Amino acid sequence: NDANKINMPDHVRQVLAQPSAPKRQAENDERTNRIRNRFVEASQDAAALKGMSVGEQDAQAWWRQPIETPEGGRTVTADQPL
Repeated sequence: NDANKINMPDHVRQVLAQPSAPKRQAENDERTNRIRNRFVEASQDAAALKGMSVGEQDAQAWWRQPIETPEGGRTVTADQPL
């Protein structure tokens, strides 16, 4: 419905006008079940991957490395979060 697209940039309007653009779906049982099933599948995938990175591989993983604080920045801590 174009009537509710107020102050939308032209390039966004062009993308949303394409046939392949995502369209909003009204809530219904089929849509709710589809979303719940995606959640269950994602949870099962995550559980299956738990512990995949162990030992030295885990110790050297990028997310275990200290983050360098840029000049003028500060370290984020539990006491001083973002």
